Amino acid sequence: LIVTLQLASIVSAYFIKFGNNWKPADLACFMCAFTLMLIVSWIQEIQIRKSFMASIRLGARKWQVADAKAQSERMLSNVLPTTIVQRLYENYNEQIVDFRDSASVLFVYYDTLKGDATRSGRNALELIDAMNQFVASLDKVVLEHPDVEKLKTVPYLVVSGV
Repeated sequence: LIVTLQLASIVSAYFIKFGNNWKPADLACFMCAFTLMLIVSWIQEIQIRKSFMASIRLGARKWQVADAKAQSERMLSNVLPTTIVQRLYENYNEQIVDFRDSASVLFVYYDTLKGDATRSGRNALELIDAMNQFVASLDKVVLEHPDVEKLKTVPYLVVSGV
């Protein structure tokens, strides 16, 4: 922009000096200066646009990093207790080990093989209903004991004392 303004002031001074008495050489000089001014302005515009696009790309990358971090935090929170996730973010090099005097883990794996419905004489809806009743009965037992925490449904996983 500064170069463009300088060239414009040179051309203006030239026009003021010679007024209407332009010679062909003067006109050629004016055209060269004007052309140079346009080229410099064009180059500056390209640089400004490149800088603007780079800042947009940088902003998009920052957004992607923030989104990935949030997704990572959500995934960790789904798998680990909140206190462990916080400890991971506070000092990720720390070895996280907690000792408990007594702890219990109940792991119930219930599987339906492809032929279960036909072998047992049940249709698929009856088999799903039986599985729902089984899970509901386990959920009822877990709800009766406040120190027991259900972690997963498939496979059924509950813990106590941790």
